[in-house]
Amino acid sequence: VISIDLRSQVSSSLGVYIPEGHTAKDEEEEMDYIGILNRVLPKEIQVIAWAPVEQGLSSRFDCKKRTYKYFFPKADLDIQVSQHWVKFGMIPKSLLLKLAELEAVKVELQLHIVKLAELEAVEVELQLRIVKLAELEAVKVELQLRIVKLAELQAVEVELQLRIVKLAELEAVEVELQLRIVKLAELEAVEVELQLRIVKLAELEAVEVELQWRIVKLAEVEAVKVELQLRIVKLAELEAVEVELQLRIVKLAELEAVEVELQLRIVKLAELEAVEVELQLRIVKLPELEAVEVELQLRIVKLPELEAVEVELQLLIVKLVELEAVEVELQLLIVKLVELEAVEVELQLLIVKLVELEAAMREASQYLLGTHDFRNFCKMDVGNGVINYTRNILQLTIDAPTGDDSYNMCELTIQGQAFLWHQVRCVVAILFLIGQRKENPDLVKELLDVDKNPRKPQYSMASEIPLILFDSSYEGIEWKHNQQSLKTTIKHFQELWCNYAVRATMLNKIMATLSSISVPGNLEMNKLNSQILIEGVESKVYKPIMKRQLCDSLEQKMEHFAKRFKHKN
Repeated sequence: VISIDLRSQVSSSLGVYIPEGHTAKDEEEEMDYIGILNRVLPKEIQVIAWAPVEQGLSSRFDCKKRTYKYFFPKADLDIQVSQHWVKFGMIPKSLLLKLAELEAVKVELQLHIVKLAELEAVEVELQLRIVKLAELEAVKVELQLRIVKLAELQAVEVELQLRIVKLAELEAVEVELQLRIVKLAELEAVEVELQLRIVKLAELEAVEVELQWRIVKLAEVEAVKVELQLRIVKLAELEAVEVELQLRIVKLAELEAVEVELQLRIVKLAELEAVEVELQLRIVKLPELEAVEVELQLRIVKLPELEAVEVELQLLIVKLVELEAVEVELQLLIVKLVELEAVEVELQLLIVKLVELEAAMREASQYLLGTHDFRNFCKMDVGNGVINYTRNILQLTIDAPTGDDSYNMCELTIQGQAFLWHQVRCVVAILFLIGQRKENPDLVKELLDVDKNPRKPQYSMASEIPLILFDSSYEGIEWKHNQQSLKTTIKHFQELWCNYAVRATMLNKIMATLSSISVPGNLEMNKLNSQILIEGVESKVYKPIMKRQLCDSLEQKMEHFAKRFKHKN
């Protein structure tokens, strides 16, 4: 925020005055101050609002409240310690969350205990039903055995029916066999007759030979011719007999085939007679099987009742499984409760410790907040005439994200009416030392006590890069914003954010890659050290602030400046 004198286009408005010898213009609208200034200012500096003020108002000395913000990584800092002396009574969020979780677990445990009592009653009932089920299982097993036996008997009965059918077939074969035997006897008689005819045929052949000889003599003996004619007739008869004989031989071959088949059937008949004997034995045993079947039918009638009991038992088993799951969950809750009780004990010890530290923390916070002499928290600017180092701190807060990631960004906000040269950077440096547990929060009390410690101990300031003047407040000022300027400024900040975010991501990726290399001690190297935000070189052996070399006091600096000023004149 700056205050400057500019030409105006209106003759009457807040802060407008007309110098002597000048004529005022009277336009309806004021000049576009924002546009005019932004056209000549560099891109990094932009005006986003203006306001008319009373003549003589100073943007520096009339500011009612300034807010600085300092952004820094969590690194190795114990933010809780830094916050305790800023605002007393803050218990670590992690413990508060665990305490809330403990209460929730206790409530859930009570519900589970009630449910467990119900399930134990169910378990007792289940045990009784299991005993009954064991009895029913024994009955069921016996029933299964009887069903198997009945199935075997039914299979025997079916086989018996098949054998009866087969026996009927064999009896029909036996009748047919008897008929074939009778026919065979007839064929044997035919065969005897055929043998006789064969003998007669042999005789006729002898006669035929003799006839051949007689035919030779036919020319001589006419009487023999007549006899020959008769024999020829007889020979024709013999040939007919021979044809019949051939037919009978064919029929005899058929009879031999029938005889072979008959032999096979006789063997099969013997087998069937054995089957018939076995069938007679099974028929004798059939009444016993019928009695078993009747008993089985009675048990089958009882089976639906057993099945209903079994279904009920299955439901109880399902409920038992649920009970076991609840019991396991209960065991886990008990384990968790033990862990949380340990956290509760830790919390109680912390509360006791906080009570012990209450006076020092409250005193330190009272010394820091409010109006105090901050000469030990700044760089004295005696050369510019600053000899009053009393300032009023209205608010100081540290916002830190949860988690142990050393790269998480934190935000320190400090608010006051006016600040000294490097005051915020010095405050942050002391906070860092306290957060690193190198110093005690009582250090603030010592540095604010200028009567006891009028000379500032030498220590390095925090870096100026994370520091920003975030807001300035004035009374009775109505700001007039320019939308185009806001749009341009936001776009510029988006470009800056994009560039730095990309670079930060690239660096984060590089660090992750390097940290993955297996090097002894690499885990410590990967953890961010807050000392990088402190100017100067870190000493190998830390020396407490109050034991360090002291700077000149305010009076000594004023004396040196007066001598130097007198020497120049």
